[in-house]
Amino acid sequence: MILIVHVILGSAIGSLVNNVPLAIILALLSHYVLDFIPHLDYPVKNFSQKQWRKSVPEFLRIFFDFFAGMLLIYLFSSNRPIIYICGFIAAAPDTLTALKYAFPGNRFLEDHYKLHEKLHFWNDTQPPHKASARQEKISNFWRILSQATVIVISILLLKL
Repeated sequence: MILIVHVILGSAIGSLVNNVPLAIILALLSHYVLDFIPHLDYPVKNFSQKQWRKSVPEFLRIFFDFFAGMLLIYLFSSNRPIIYICGFIAAAPDTLTALKYAFPGNRFLEDHYKLHEKLHFWNDTQPPHKASARQEKISNFWRILSQATVIVISILLLKL
């Protein structure tokens, strides 16, 4: 999933769950649930290959995506701190994945990366020649629609 989807759903959870620790845990878990749903990700090839100078457009895309989610929270929520915290926490697993590339060999980051990639069950994380039949059957239309649906539902929940 792109970050805006994780951020906005995490924030919706933060706005609905009155128990702060539970809201944070559910926001974190929502990341992994969303990653199981068919979706598209933007490429981070240069970043993952540590080509830092070529990675600038990828960093900018991630930065814009995250802050677009924060802007939606600002526009559609009651702006309580827990809502922003849960939005940030919901995006955190992708930050851990990014840190794995920056700090190779870190056992925790490596283990998290392996788990995170396994949860991308329906996503095209493999090269095309290794993509499974289940991955190839889902068109980009459905992958984009799944993300748009989560965003719309999350915004509606934020307004409750």
